Amino acid sequence: MHRIVAEAYGDVMNLLTENIEFLHNMAQALLEEETIDAKQVENLYRYGKLMSPEEEQAKEESPLEAARHCNALIKIDTPKRINRLYDEGIFP
Repeated sequence: MHRIVAEAYGDVMNLLTENIEFLHNMAQALLEEETIDAKQVENLYRYGKLMSPEEEQAKEESPLEAARHCNALIKIDTPKRINRLYDEGIFP
């Protein structure tokens, strides 16, 4: 029994040692944000920060580009929503 516990302890210590940077990043993120979701934990593990490179790039997108993107989504999505509202009887 002692051997099994000692092996498990050794395995856990190896995992913690191998992932010490991830653990420190997670501790820092939790101190700053208080709560983080699964996607943020995955980003911390992969990239060492809460946001992926793609998310950071989207965040840095210029306001004009963001407005164009939103406008394109509205143009695509609005007719579908209006039709759905008619179908659901919300619009007479």
